[in-house]
Order: sequence, then C-alpha cells, then structure tokens
Amino acid sequence: MFKGLSLSAKLYLGFGAVLLISGALGLYAYVKLSTIKVLEHQITKECMPAVHQAGVIGTLAGTNNTLVLEHILAETKPEKDAIEAKIKDLKGKIDAAMDTYDKTITNEVDRKKLEAVKSARAEFVRVRNEAVLPLSRELKAKEAEAARKGQLEPAFAKLHEAIESFVAVNNENGEAAGSKIASAVGESKSGIVIGLLAALFSGAAIGIFMSRAISNSLRKVIATLTEGSEQVSSASTQVSQSSQQMAEGASQQASSLEETSASLEELSSMTKQNSDNARQANAMAGDTRQAVEKSREAMTRMSTAIGQIKISSDQTAKIVKTIDEIAFQTNLLALNAAVEAARAGDA
Repeated sequence: MFKGLSLSAKLYLGFGAVLLISGALGLYAYVKLSTIKVLEHQITKECMPAVHQAGVIGTLAGTNNTLVLEHILAETKPEKDAIEAKIKDLKGKIDAAMDTYDKTITNEVDRKKLEAVKSARAEFVRVRNEAVLPLSRELKAKEAEAARKGQLEPAFAKLHEAIESFVAVNNENGEAAGSKIASAVGESKSGIVIGLLAALFSGAAIGIFMSRAISNSLRKVIATLTEGSEQVSSASTQVSQSSQQMAEGASQQASSLEETSASLEELSSMTKQNSDNARQANAMAGDTRQAVEKSREAMTRMSTAIGQIKISSDQTAKIVKTIDEIAFQTNLLALNAAVEAARAGDA
C-alpha cells in the first residue's frame, strides 16, 4: 500500500499520524476537563451557595419560631417590643437569604421548592401575626400558647418540611454533580491512559515503519551509488587503455617522423650535390666560351657539343626544380605530420 510512496511522503504521513493521535488525545482531555469545569461551577456557584442559603433560611425560621415562644413568656411590654424588633430583623434577613437563593436557581424543580417554602412561610407569618402575637401582647399567655401549639406549630412544621425538601433537592443536585465529576474524572483517566497507550504503540509502529522505509531507501541509494562507481571505474579503465593506445600511436608517429626527417636530410644532401654539379657545369661553360673566343674554328666544331651540353643543363635544371618541389612538398608533409603528432600528444 505504501510501497509506491516516496520517502518524503512517508515522512509526512508518519508525522501526520502522530499529530492526529496527539490532537485527538488533547481534544478528548479538553472535552472532559470542560465537562468537569461545568460541573465544578454548578457545585461551587449553584449547589453549595443554595445549600448554604437554605440552611440559613432554616436556621432563621427556627430562631423566629423560638422568638414567638419568648414573646409569649415575656411579662412586660418593653420585653415584648424588643422581641418583636428581633422578629422584624429576622424577617429582613430571611427575605435577603431567599433573594440570594433565588439567584442560584437553574431548574424548575428548585424554583417550585422555593415557592413552597415562601408559601409555608407566609402561612406561618400570618398565623403568628394574627393568632399568637395579639394574644401575647394582651398578656394572655395561656391563650397565646394554645394558639401557638394549635395553629403556629403545624404551620412551622410545614415550613420546616418545605425547607428540608428544598435542602434535600440541593443536596441531591450537589451529589449528582459530584458523581458526574467523579465519573468524568474516571473516564478522563481511562481515556488518557488508553490514548497514551495507543499513542505509544502507534508511535512505535510508525517509528519501525519509518526506519524500515528510510533503510530501504538508503540501501537503494547505496546500490545505485555502487553501480555508478563500478561504471565510472570501468569507464576510467577504458579511458586509460585508450590513452595508452594513443601514446603508442604517438610514439609510432614520432618514429615515422624521425624516418621522414632522415629521408629529408638525404634529399637535401642530394640537392646540394646537384647544385654543385650545376655550378661546375656553369664554370665549364665559361671555360668553353673562352675557348670559343680564342678559336672561332674550335667554337664552330664545338657548337654542337655546346648545344648538347645546353640541353643537358636544361634537363639538369628541370631535375633540380623537380627536386626543389619534392623538397617543398616533403617539408609540408613533415609539418603536417608534426602538427598531427602535437595534437595526438595533447589528446
């Protein structure tokens, strides 16, 4: 499948696979961490503040119920006024706690629980303000206590039950978020371990694959270089043999040139002898002319001989000319042979 790919393509493919595995592992870890972050926000910003505010509301409601009993037991009007001031102060604190809790609500079930608490609290406040506190202000302790036990205590029980219900809901939400966080952490650990193992095995497989691919490519390159070096060595041997043959040819040409030079020297010597003979013939012709001047009669007899001598001289001149031309052509041939020998020597 990968045999047709080049080495660079195999390298790109290997590094791409490693980057893909690393990216997938990083993305998986990011998604799980994001989930944990959302659940952590839900616990720290919603569940825990809600549970705290619910606890505050329950505590303040219990304190409010206790203050009603203290109001009934108080014997003087200033004491009762002081207790009513505390009850009023508690009302403001409970209202503030409920407003704070209302801001943490993110689901409809939690909102219904809060509405149930508000409704039970309103009923508790109505019974307290209409049935119990008026009797207590008139110092009718027995009637006020009877109203408290008969009407206010059942109203407070419903309020306490409503508060416990929405505290339980927030506890359940917190426990559910905690379970989700634990599950996400466990899944993250398992996924990261599996991803690391997969990356380890994949990296090892890719490394083995890449090392084999690089080794095969290097072996091919070495084989190609070896074959090329063998071809270069063979060519060098052939060039050496050709050079040796050319050197032998140059030596043979040099020997031929030496023989040609010797022949040219012999021709030059013969040409000099012919030239001397010609000069001697000219001297003899001068002597003959002197003899002719001295004796016309002898000149007449010798005119025929002179004519023959003249013919011989002409033939000799032609021979000399021919020899000069041959010498000239021989010099040209020697020059050409020298040039060719020089070229062969350069080669």
